Amino acid sequence: MAFTSSGLPNNGKTAHYQISYDTTLSPVDGVARALDLFNICEADFALMSGWFAGVNLIFNFPLPVQIVNAFGGASWSNPSGFQLIFGSSPTITIKPASGTSVNVIRYLLVSEVTEMFMVSKNNQWAEPTSLFQGGDEGSMGEGLSRFLGVQFQLANGIGGVPPPGAGVVPVWLNGARPDFVNNDPDDNRPDIVTGCTTLFIYYLFNQLNFSIQQIINAGASNLAGVYQNLTGQPAGWASFIDLVNRYYPPAFSPYTPKGDNIFPVSDLNAFFPPNPITCGYGQTTLISIDRPAMAQVNIVLTSDNPGLVQVPGTVTIPVGGTSAPVTISTTAIPIPFAPQIVNLHASYAGKTITVACEVVPPYLTGLTIAPAKVTCGDNATGTITLSQPSLSGPVVVTMLNGSTFANVPATVTIPPGVASQSFVITTPNIPIPFKTAICSIYATYGSSSASAVLLVASRVIAPIMSSLTVFPTTVTIGEISRGTVTLVEAVPMPAVIALEAMDPTVGPGGPLPLPGSASSIASVPASITIPPGQTVGIFNITTHGIVSPGTHHFVRIVAGGIPLMYAALTVNA
Repeated sequence: MAFTSSGLPNNGKTAHYQISYDTTLSPVDGVARALDLFNICEADFALMSGWFAGVNLIFNFPLPVQIVNAFGGASWSNPSGFQLIFGSSPTITIKPASGTSVNVIRYLLVSEVTEMFMVSKNNQWAEPTSLFQGGDEGSMGEGLSRFLGVQFQLANGIGGVPPPGAGVVPVWLNGARPDFVNNDPDDNRPDIVTGCTTLFIYYLFNQLNFSIQQIINAGASNLAGVYQNLTGQPAGWASFIDLVNRYYPPAFSPYTPKGDNIFPVSDLNAFFPPNPITCGYGQTTLISIDRPAMAQVNIVLTSDNPGLVQVPGTVTIPVGGTSAPVTISTTAIPIPFAPQIVNLHASYAGKTITVACEVVPPYLTGLTIAPAKVTCGDNATGTITLSQPSLSGPVVVTMLNGSTFANVPATVTIPPGVASQSFVITTPNIPIPFKTAICSIYATYGSSSASAVLLVASRVIAPIMSSLTVFPTTVTIGEISRGTVTLVEAVPMPAVIALEAMDPTVGPGGPLPLPGSASSIASVPASITIPPGQTVGIFNITTHGIVSPGTHHFVRIVAGGIPLMYAALTVNA
């Protein structure tokens, strides 16, 4: 296998690296990626130096970096103490596979160089180096280097998921979850051991919010010691496994997080109560958590009365999601019945939210009448609408009518499976004119009701008066008063109302005048015509004649319509 730096500036040499690539690689996978790495690798080295502030690598620069035409991650060999005495520049071998971007090479290089920083810091993140044997990164250091590789990606906007094939946490999360926090085997393979150590470091960073520098500086003989150095508490494994098992119970495996991080955990946030549900039907509501799920969130659902209200045993919020629909089903039971309340519970990670589900019989949602106005003697059609068709027997609706101008049946029966039912409304044929009647019709079933209005018009069209007034009601002889005739409602033809001014035999409160007792001091037109479509007519009342000074005379103004109406006018001398 031959390597070359051909096509790279300064023959591939930077301040800290000597970059070369496999001669069997294509130009795109070889010189092109090597050139991209050459241009960015020192910025990545500066990022690592910031994490390991104050640490100088114990190796000689430049470090050889070889990009191999193979797939298999990356590696380097830690020299023995004897070799370090004379100076050593370990070769970093990178096997990124063909067709991958330079970012994969950068991730692998960062993961390996951070292990060199661990060895150089010498605070137990790496296995010890003896005079004749170089120690490797061990399971703790392997976990830290994998974690730091992803933190490099995040710092450069590349994303929080390791390259394909580089994830290790699911192996541990979906297995027996053994303890490699108190135990620190010398294992740097992508297996259940490094899956545990990698996840524990994410726990320190993303769940407990310790910084990268704090974690690096808290090195110890095992991760339990790192936890104690950071928190002052000894139970690192217990707190970690309790949290993982509560939020990601083994019974719901497998979990498929996007990367190696499942922290911070999400908490149950809301369980939205459903609207009232008609028995036999279902409804979908929503359950939510307080932040996007890092791995599947499995929420356990229960019903206090599963015979009436059913919920799924669990609902799963997918990775990256914050909510999931919950389908609620109900049983069709005999109707009618009083609304029933059933409590539903959503439980996750020790927290339970309870909501009330109200189960109701079918209820009335509307009553319509067509046409909305009829002539007396004609029929109209009423239609009752239910919330949903009954699934457990007929719905018998009680009908009420507050007017004698319309007749409705005492009950209307809506068959099962039908959402609405029509019925006939009859009206009496009245041979005399009357004001359009307003008929309020009511439908009731259980605790629900609906109403509608039917207008019944007179078949005989004639003007009907509602009032006759004069103003002013007192005048001096020779002055004019005005009379106003108001109809109950407009009619489609001219309304001719006969008028007369008459003398009563006594004062305003006395008996009405006899026909033909025309007034000698007041005059009105013989009639007034109110145009079609209007309801008000105004006419003049003139006063005249010779009367004794200081006397008072009373005049009755008569409007000869339906009904006959009178208004009083006082004339002073």
